[in-house]
Amino acid sequence: MKPIRYKEKMVEEFLQDGHWTEELFSDFYNRNAKEMPDQEALVDSKYRVTWAEAKKLVDAMAISWVEMGIPRSARVIVQSPNSVYGFLARVACERAGLISLTVYPYLRQRELEYMLEKTEATAVVIPNIYRNFNYLEMYRDLQKRFTHLKYFFLFDDEVPADAPEGTSSLTQLVEKRLEKPVDESVLDERRLDAKWDVALLTTTSGTTGIPKLVEWPTAPRVCTSKGRVGIWNLNKDDITMAIAPHAGGAAGTLTYFAAPIAGAKTVMLEEFTPEGALELIEREKATAIGVVPTHLVRMLEADYKKYDLSSL
Repeated sequence: MKPIRYKEKMVEEFLQDGHWTEELFSDFYNRNAKEMPDQEALVDSKYRVTWAEAKKLVDAMAISWVEMGIPRSARVIVQSPNSVYGFLARVACERAGLISLTVYPYLRQRELEYMLEKTEATAVVIPNIYRNFNYLEMYRDLQKRFTHLKYFFLFDDEVPADAPEGTSSLTQLVEKRLEKPVDESVLDERRLDAKWDVALLTTTSGTTGIPKLVEWPTAPRVCTSKGRVGIWNLNKDDITMAIAPHAGGAAGTLTYFAAPIAGAKTVMLEEFTPEGALELIEREKATAIGVVPTHLVRMLEADYKKYDLSSL
């Protein structure tokens, strides 16, 4: 996919002025794995992953998809609550030369019909069941209409017995692939062009209608993310936290885009409660949090003074 907004003259100007570079977000994972391999990168309620481990997981995930025959520039929908594997799936898509569309966990069949129609997605990365909703069943129904949907990758360690053909446990797939070496040249050959390849699709919130799709080459996202790193003075000693969904700008801008550039850790809150958020800030000593105003209001309404929030 090629971006339609940017013209050659614009891109040349951005490059000459140093605003754009050839960097991809996976490059920052590779850099951090070399420079601070044992420093924690991603944390959720189940996993604590260092930068070295994150790189290995990303490469194992990416090469698995390549070996399954998913073609370069295929679209992959990542519908994930805040989680380590949700983050890794986004990075692995880029590493494998795939285009990720990260969507909010609360979107349902009506919104996803539009997205599947427009993107012709080949695969989805989802929980089987989350908050009492069966995502696999929803996508199985959608597959009847959108036959280009071939693969269902679950964050769960087990695949249900009645799962449709093409369903895999993403965690088990990666764990098995970690046992074998990865030929990184295979992934390098599929590298996306930071300027001229669409690498990311994002959505609007959907509060006023069907969410709209937004296409992104990597260069402008790296550019704006570096700007935010500077404005916020983020560095490798910071601990960022996704309280809002990482699929959106409130948390994703800080945690998915800015944190790896700075080398900062990201901690993820899977389900929001005011007390849960405050307790996690205290326990992990978060220095920056990604929230929407409603989260802040509810946290202030709680008994926040009993928590040590001095790290913020």
